[in-house]
Amino acid sequence: MLNKRFRDAKTMYTAEWKSLTQTLQHVAQSRFNVPGTSHDKQSTKEASAAFFDRLAEMEQLCRQYPLNRQDPDLRDRIGREVDELVKNSYTPFWNKAHSKGLDKCE
Repeated sequence: MLNKRFRDAKTMYTAEWKSLTQTLQHVAQSRFNVPGTSHDKQSTKEASAAFFDRLAEMEQLCRQYPLNRQDPDLRDRIGREVDELVKNSYTPFWNKAHSKGLDKCE
């Protein structure tokens, strides 16, 4: 029963992080597939802003309600999973923005 509760809690915790990464997946394609259009820049800016706003919220929640301090192995293991989840979503977003020359957006 304890293991089931742990799995449920872990699933709910990672689901919050998955919702964070979904903000990056909503970057619209340019209308005529022309890189560097203002629509591309605007949607990338919006997705990036939404991601970092949500990340700040998640950081605040994690500081208020930290994972079990008495089990550093558990905390580190779940932390690595979350790191990979976020990194695997953010890296393609970052590469896409840079390949389109959107890294110079103001």
